[in-house]
Amino acid sequence: MTDKVSVIIPAYNAKRFIGEAVESVFAQTHRNWEIIVVDDGSTDGTAEFVNARFPGTVRLIQQVNRGLGGARNAGIRVATGDYFQFLDADDLVLPRKFELQLDYGRRNPRFRIVYCDLLQFSDSEMPTHVPPAAAKPQGNLLEALAAQDFIGIHTVLFARDVVRTVGGFDEDRAIHGDEDAQYYLKCCCRGFEFGYLPEVLALYRRHAASMTAPGAIGWMERKAESCTRMLEVPLPPPVVKLLRRRLAQIYADLASAQARAGLWRESVLTLGACWQHRSAAARQAAGKRDRALWLVDVLQWLHAWAGR
Repeated sequence: MTDKVSVIIPAYNAKRFIGEAVESVFAQTHRNWEIIVVDDGSTDGTAEFVNARFPGTVRLIQQVNRGLGGARNAGIRVATGDYFQFLDADDLVLPRKFELQLDYGRRNPRFRIVYCDLLQFSDSEMPTHVPPAAAKPQGNLLEALAAQDFIGIHTVLFARDVVRTVGGFDEDRAIHGDEDAQYYLKCCCRGFEFGYLPEVLALYRRHAASMTAPGAIGWMERKAESCTRMLEVPLPPPVVKLLRRRLAQIYADLASAQARAGLWRESVLTLGACWQHRSAAARQAAGKRDRALWLVDVLQWLHAWAGR
């Protein structure tokens, strides 16, 4: 009970959901926490709602809109906890999350970052059953995270020394929606290992306004921009190869989405970018697989055009 958890909740026009997020922290079996809500330029009365519903129990910071990274960094600057929980305003944590993750960290001190599994649910229906957790890796996850995203930010508990060493989140608007992936890679590059607690202890809400709504052309464009920026960081060749493959897949999916939307010129250019990354990956390893994947990309693109 001596470990204090600082819960940082960025909020932009989050009046509809933020009450549930805060209440999920109130329900924690581990009672030593603080809640910091950062109102990031909301216009829907989010700040007034938080002040009225949680007087004296939630610290509210108001600022002009700086994006998700800027809101989290504002919370980091005033947090006093031994651990950090970043919770988006429309997501939830289950009651034993802090208790079980802190215990896991104490029993496995090499892991200064502990994550768990999550359950997705729709905006209109709260889950009534929590399934068993999936098998996921732990340790230095640099290669695994370069290949794909599989860690939701609200599943993670960061020790203070991690945040102090790595610093804050990227505030560049160009990577909006991919701040988490960038931060995880920075943690890996600094040598921090991720411990995995195989329990479902967080809930991720999918709704129409979710920035990760599948099929959104803008979201895929941001993912491509984010992965491209990762290539600017000095990384081992195997990790670069994985990033190239990941970028090629993102561009393949984006080209097909643009084709379905009738964006002919953009689609052809995007398919060309896909080929460039497939070729680069092929030059770094045995290229048969990457060349075969290029054929799959083209067939997927042609199918998208035929079906539009």
